[in-house]
Amino acid sequence: MDESGLSVDLAALDGQANVWTSGRVPNDRQARARSVFGLAADEAIHVLHDASWLGDLGHGFVLTDRRFAVARRFGTPSTFTFVADLDRFGETLLVDGVGLELEGWSTEAADALLRLIRATLPDPMRWPDVVLSTVRRELGNVDGIAFAPDIPAKREAATRTAHGMPDDERVLAVLDLTAFGTAALHWVFTDQRFGWRQTRLDVPTSVAWSRLPSEGLYVMDDEINVAGGLFQLTGGLHGLGRALKTLVALIPTEARNPRFEARIRADPDDEAAWQVYADWFEEQGHPRAALIRAHRAGRSGEDVLEKHRLVLDPGIQGVEQRRWRSGFWDELVLYATVGRFGMYESHAPRLALAHPSAWGLRRLQVGSEENPVREEAPVAVLAKCLDLELPFLREIEVHVAFDGPWVRRIAREVEEHHPEATLHLRRH
Repeated sequence: MDESGLSVDLAALDGQANVWTSGRVPNDRQARARSVFGLAADEAIHVLHDASWLGDLGHGFVLTDRRFAVARRFGTPSTFTFVADLDRFGETLLVDGVGLELEGWSTEAADALLRLIRATLPDPMRWPDVVLSTVRRELGNVDGIAFAPDIPAKREAATRTAHGMPDDERVLAVLDLTAFGTAALHWVFTDQRFGWRQTRLDVPTSVAWSRLPSEGLYVMDDEINVAGGLFQLTGGLHGLGRALKTLVALIPTEARNPRFEARIRADPDDEAAWQVYADWFEEQGHPRAALIRAHRAGRSGEDVLEKHRLVLDPGIQGVEQRRWRSGFWDELVLYATVGRFGMYESHAPRLALAHPSAWGLRRLQVGSEENPVREEAPVAVLAKCLDLELPFLREIEVHVAFDGPWVRRIAREVEEHHPEATLHLRRH
């Protein structure tokens, strides 16, 4: 971060209630922050806000040289080592769907905080950052885990040797569960794979991230099955299942054939074009071939979906309903409330609309007459997803209980990116 820019933005935060900036944090507040957020001893605190710790309903947060973290009244803090979606509307800061209220803050101070977060956190589109942030968020409090760059040299060397890793493969996190006595003693996350070593067999196994969706990931209440490896989730290890599900949802799961897609776009009722595309998917070994054929034949395709749900229809949180047509989603209904757009659900619109199954989407709905959107966060998240390629989208329906700049932005985004679509803004 540029030091001069940092100084200017930090100065803009001076005077805000319960806010301390770099070099001015009292020792007792600093000690408390390091304990609450699990900060390293050498981690520099840029901004500290502790309103939630004083017992009111606001959020407390800390911005360091390594992370941005928000304290919650219940549960562990939400920690971000990268931010995929960061914006401000009014006195609310939207951090990956987590609403941070800046009540009483000046516009200058709120914008300064926004710039500080953007300048501090790394590029969110780099896959290693996504893996590291997700695993740290879900497993950061588990005993026996170490994150790059603080993985002990001997442990990293042993992991590399066991899995035959090339020198340019980045080891991001290593989880040693020896103390738990579980069947998997060591799990490793790299920029290329997820791997493990089991006690009884003592044979290192791994699966590339690009192959994980097709190899299989099944998360149950107390166990997960990863590409045939079955692990019990004991203690604080339930976060492993959540982390893997999140990462799988972010992995591109299939190739595209623009030539065949163009033929279908020109005539969506061309039966021969759909069959050709199904044949092409079959050549790629992709189950969408069977789903296209089932739907074109008038069948539900539930047998195909049941067998290949992780690839074709992953359980993306925030998606309330979906309807199928010709092997792709035909209609999606998204939840309407901020409560349902939680830390991971903030990604729901983008994860859903960027998923390969959304290519055939014709209708998108957010909220309903009975449950309209009452907060700006879901509208803001949706507005910033409408630049995605959705060639068949013809109807967008949004139920809102307010008016504001983000509602109007949806209209602009639709006009710019989906001029053939009809927008219904239902105000209740």
